[in-house]
Amino acid sequence: MIAGLIQARTGSQRCKNKMLRDFGNTNLISLALEKFSVSSKSFNLYFAAHEEELLRIGENFECNKIKRDESSAKGERIEVVMNYLQQIPEDYVMFINACCPFLTLDTLEKAIHCFKENNALSMTAVVKTHTWYYFQDGRPVNFLDPTNLNTKSTEPLYAVTHAFHIFNKKRFLENHYFWAHGENDPYFFEIPDKEAIDIDTELEFQIAESLYAREQNQITMRISEKLSKIKMFIMDVDGVLTDAGMYYSATGDEMKKFNTRDGMGLKLLRKSGIKQAIITGEDTQIVKDRARKLKIEDVYMGIEDKREALKALLAKYSMSYDEIAFIGDDINDLELFDVVGVSFSVPDAPFHVKSKADYVTRTKGGEGAVREVCEIILKVKGALK
Repeated sequence: MIAGLIQARTGSQRCKNKMLRDFGNTNLISLALEKFSVSSKSFNLYFAAHEEELLRIGENFECNKIKRDESSAKGERIEVVMNYLQQIPEDYVMFINACCPFLTLDTLEKAIHCFKENNALSMTAVVKTHTWYYFQDGRPVNFLDPTNLNTKSTEPLYAVTHAFHIFNKKRFLENHYFWAHGENDPYFFEIPDKEAIDIDTELEFQIAESLYAREQNQITMRISEKLSKIKMFIMDVDGVLTDAGMYYSATGDEMKKFNTRDGMGLKLLRKSGIKQAIITGEDTQIVKDRARKLKIEDVYMGIEDKREALKALLAKYSMSYDEIAFIGDDINDLELFDVVGVSFSVPDAPFHVKSKADYVTRTKGGEGAVREVCEIILKVKGALK
């Protein structure tokens, strides 16, 4: 087992606040931690940060947290920036770049397997390129035949992508380098061009975010046939219609935060003929009052077996499972994910819940997630332009 390491700081100069600013309704750090803070047989995940806003994000994910000191967060020399490595017990470390938003867990695990299989001393992610390269004085690096203008026949070079590096911790602490430029040191591991995208400038941020948003739209297109069959939209409450927070007044009364835009979305959905229902483990007057405000008649509260409640709804309206859309945010919702026509989750749900959903909303629960789903359904049905 090796250590998988995501480190972060907020001091980017070329792309201001790139770690924390909005990236497709998430941010780069949350996206990286979400993908890689899963149970892996290949690595133990560590998250190292100094700034409190970064550390707070880390608390939302299952990983080992390291508080970097100020010199590490503001330093420029590699031995200073990564001086906290002594806190990691594993002999080998995989540095994972959070600024590569399309890097996948599958790629990391394949790389670690390859690293071990080849007894490499170190490894780095690369892409192969046939582009012509020159030194500043005009000497060609790889374009050696000026009569052949076909770049495909040019001797390839390998560009380090900085998506990840694997290195020996002890050697790094002693010599302050990842590799020593020798055989299998580093070992090259080729990754797809998309996964090599590394956000370091404002333009790169904009391009990557546009690609990310486009992929989210493509997901909608892939499930559009299923969505066209939907006749009922069922919702969980906490974490979906609310932000999952628990609020109490000075007198101890429980309060919940709802979003008024969800109400308008449900109104539009109701006008288009889509029925609505709530199935929740909660059983409070607040939920009853909100359901009444939303004009939702079918409200199942205090439910432990959500499938039974769903069966009752199907029988009542003579509907089939594939005519139901459901949005949930936690493990007790997975039983419905397995049977409904289209399942939705929210972006701050646990990773294993989101991985089971057909679609993950860009907006969080209590911040317009239900409205987003309403608009997706309405657009597919041609009721919203």
